[in-house]
Amino acid sequence: MKRGLMFWIPRGILMLLGLFTMLFSLDVFGSKAPIGVMLLGFLIHIIPLIFILVLLWISLSQPVVSGIFSLLMMLGFAYIIRSSGNWWVYVLFMLPLLIAGSMLIFEHITARKSIDEET
Repeated sequence: MKRGLMFWIPRGILMLLGLFTMLFSLDVFGSKAPIGVMLLGFLIHIIPLIFILVLLWISLSQPVVSGIFSLLMMLGFAYIIRSSGNWWVYVLFMLPLLIAGSMLIFEHITARKSIDEET
């Protein structure tokens, strides 16, 4: 089955966001801490990447579920970084999740309409 832009754009946004969040986990290895502490810090920093990878996996079969969880993750990030005070931090983390989540939900709606029109 040929997949169009509506299929790949939200998944690409989630992939890029996952790579972006993974970059923050690499700063742990710049410290002088013991290797065990650095690995634990790396695992803690990589938790958002795990959530994003799960969203990508779910989006392949259930785009509406992934879209809803993307919007919920956006709210979760907003709650976690609410004390930052920098508006660009909100844009970097919230906007990609808002766009990807909205597109995944829209993909589900348009797929349902096309199925209804065929019958």
